[in-house]
Order: sequence, then C-alpha cells, then structure tokens
Amino acid sequence: MTAARALREPISTRLRAVPDKVPVPRRLPGLPTAVVILMLMIALAVGLQAQRVSGQAQLADVRSDMRTATQQQAELRASVAEAESPAQLIDAAAQQGMVEPGAVVAVPAPAPLPPDPADER
Repeated sequence: MTAARALREPISTRLRAVPDKVPVPRRLPGLPTAVVILMLMIALAVGLQAQRVSGQAQLADVRSDMRTATQQQAELRASVAEAESPAQLIDAAAQQGMVEPGAVVAVPAPAPLPPDPADER
C-alpha cells in the first residue's frame, strides 16, 4: 500500500483488532534438573542403605564364625591339657613299652691324654 493511498483511507480501515495473547503457564526453568537430581539422590541413598544392610549381614556371619572358632580353640586347649597331664603321659608310655629308668650313675670322665711329641715339630 502506498503512502498516498493510506492517507486517503479512513483510519478505521487501516486498524485491525489483534487478539490478546493467551497466557502460557510459566514453568520453572530448573525444575526438570532438580527432579533428576532428587531422583539420583534417592537412588544413591537406597543403594547406600542396601550396602549397609549387606555389610551388617556379613559382619554377623563373621562374628558367628569367630564364636565357633573360639569354642573350638577352648575345646582343643582342654584336650591338649588333658593329653599333657602326668597320668596320661605315664599311661601312654606304658602302652608303648617304656619303663622308668633305674638309678642314675655318674660316669667319670677319663684323664686327659699326654701331649704327642710328633705334634710339637
């Protein structure tokens, strides 16, 4: 449209009604990121809790094994103490044919030999 023609037309024909913009609901720009971070933190917390529970179960197993080993050690110590008792040693020696030795006699050492003249050269 030319400027001369625009001036000749009434103003009402040049103007038109513009519809109002429909308001778009505003979203928070960081909301998706915050949701993802929250979900990751929850997953991490659940994972750590699962590891903790698993570690506690392993610890209970180790403590049970330790109690069993301590009981076995006590039983073995008792059996060794019984086997080393003088009565048991005497019985075991008698079963193997060992007898008590007789009186102990001291054996005198021989007199030293005189020096050999052949060694002095």
